[in-house]
Amino acid sequence: SRGTAVNAAGRDDHCTPLHLAVMRADAAAVRTLMRHGADARLANAEGLSAIDLAAKRTLFEIYPMLLEETPMRTAT
Repeated sequence: SRGTAVNAAGRDDHCTPLHLAVMRADAAAVRTLMRHGADARLANAEGLSAIDLAAKRTLFEIYPMLLEETPMRTAT
């Protein structure tokens, strides 16, 4: 299904390609992954999402991009 590969998590650290792109501060890769369905809310083994990592590292270009492209969860 669409988005499956971009959300594949590493076996040990549970980092997705989006986590890795954020850790490298690679805005172009983040943008591409988001366009292909990457979920910025998925947590790694430390419980951190790509959004959390961008905020923690104060990545001023990437953090707003993740927020803009991530749909808000609604309470049910």
